[in-house]
Formats: sequence, structure tokens, C-alpha cells
Amino acid sequence: MTTDELKVVFEEQAQRCQEVLLQKGMEYTPDEADRFSSFKTAASLQHTSPANALLGMLSKHIVSL
Repeated sequence: MTTDELKVVFEEQAQRCQEVLLQKGMEYTPDEADRFSSFKTAASLQHTSPANALLGMLSKHIVSL
């Protein structure tokens, strides 16, 4: 793979990531008030930080693979 081919692959993947993030963002926070509200709510329930709540959610998805 040449550098130019790699650049095209990277740009295509980045575009797909952006599309998914924007679509899912609208599903989870349709009012666009706070895109991190789910993590903040989970953190509050777990008495931890939003970053740790995110890690817990990520771990769940990794385990399911």
C-alpha cells in the first residue's frame, strides 16, 4: 500500500466515523444539550467520574465481542 492509498483509506474511515458519531449523537441526545449527559448520569449512579463510567460502558462492549 502506498502512502497515497493509505491516506485515502484513512480519509474514508474518518468520514464513516464522523457519520456514525453524528447519527448516534442525535439518537442519544436529540436536543443536543450535552453529548456527554449519558456518561455524567452513569457516573452519578456509580459515584465515579464520567471517564470511569465510559470505561465501564466500553468494557461491556469489548466483553461482548
